Amino acid sequence: AVLSYAGSGRLVAACGGSGAAGSSDKAVVASPDGGRNWSQLTVATFAEPGARSYLLLGGDLGSLAARGQALVLAASSGGSELETSEDDGATWVGSLSVPGSGGTPWTTLTFLTGSEVLAVSAAPTGMLDECTVAEVCTMVPSGVAYLSHDAAATWTELLPPG
Repeated sequence: AVLSYAGSGRLVAACGGSGAAGSSDKAVVASPDGGRNWSQLTVATFAEPGARSYLLLGGDLGSLAARGQALVLAASSGGSELETSEDDGATWVGSLSVPGSGGTPWTTLTFLTGSEVLAVSAAPTGMLDECTVAEVCTMVPSGVAYLSHDAAATWTELLPPG
């Protein structure tokens, strides 16, 4: 399970379980009162869509960032993925996918200020192949960071200095 403070005493948590074939069930819940009461926002199951809203996110749950009704979930398995909801989990869109990452986990996922979000995926060693949808592959160095200025709708890769 992962937990994020969304502001104004509100907590959002995501839980994953029942993993199979590189994916796991996921549920997102929220508490408006610092954890005293909780309500379900989203359920995603590996076998079939959940009752309220279906997450496209494959892989094993990694981290969660929340700010108001904006939610960002991270997962990794065959690739490293981020999925975003702007409406408190009612709908989700894939906002960033690094398909050739070999399932490198996201080590950091956080809202910085306002609508800025930082995501860092760090490989333990060496370089990783990154392949686009057209299967054009490039080498991605360990420790790739991405920054979004629009609550995770679009991302820019941050390049190391030099």
